[in-house]
Amino acid sequence: ILKKTTKEVLESITTNKKLRGVLTYHYGDYGEPPERGAFVMNALIAAHYRSGAFYPVGGPIVIAESIIKVIERWGGKVLVRAPVSSILIDEKNRACGVIVKGETIRAKKIISSVGIPKTFTGLVPKTHQHLVRNIIDMIKDPNI
Repeated sequence: ILKKTTKEVLESITTNKKLRGVLTYHYGDYGEPPERGAFVMNALIAAHYRSGAFYPVGGPIVIAESIIKVIERWGGKVLVRAPVSSILIDEKNRACGVIVKGETIRAKKIISSVGIPKTFTGLVPKTHQHLVRNIIDMIKDPNI
């Protein structure tokens, strides 16, 4: 069961499509559709919701605000709603920055929140997409 997808496990215990839908409604919380998502992750999320969902005082934004403070305290920079046009790749084939409104911003670490498809097919330069080809091929699934 540890190595099975959510779809595999649920299809082995019920033919009821509506029930499978109810049991997988939260798959967006971990970003993988039941066809690819690990059943273990689905079960952990479901267990989390058993007693109800909870939010931090002040709403979910306080989590991001807290993280930003720590990143900035350690010399990092957080760009919010920045129109990144490209991720920069260095001579060692590592991400080393981004281009925002034509300006180069260098960075040791880059975190993208636009999702895997947009990051790897829209922000990684075509000249370097061969470096992430296995990921690009995996995300071509139209069910995403």
